[in-house]
Amino acid sequence: MRQILASVGVCVVLASPLTAQTVLQGPLEPYSRPAQGTAEDLDSILVDGFRVRLTNIDNLDLSAEDTLRALTIIEQQLGGLLTICDLSDAEGSRYAGTCRIGETDVGDWFVAAGFAAYTAP
Repeated sequence: MRQILASVGVCVVLASPLTAQTVLQGPLEPYSRPAQGTAEDLDSILVDGFRVRLTNIDNLDLSAEDTLRALTIIEQQLGGLLTICDLSDAEGSRYAGTCRIGETDVGDWFVAAGFAAYTAP
């Protein structure tokens, strides 16, 4: 999966101030480093240094050990891959939106991995 996803080109676009359907592109990182993260960090990512809250999912109440494992997996499997986010809103110091790596929705990936659950629309 990593080879397929890594084959997409790199581009960074961010309109400021945030407008409807702003697109943010860049490398993905977990919102926090594994050793410092909490379960609340498992519904957000960093894309090109900007915090993005993934809409339509919410973090699960994981133990500290499971949170460390989850953030490590995110860092190892998705870290550095080109991510494209369609931003829909700003929530304080973070943006909100849906993000994808190639054809894979990052929120769907978090849910399938057991790190988050879908929220009601």
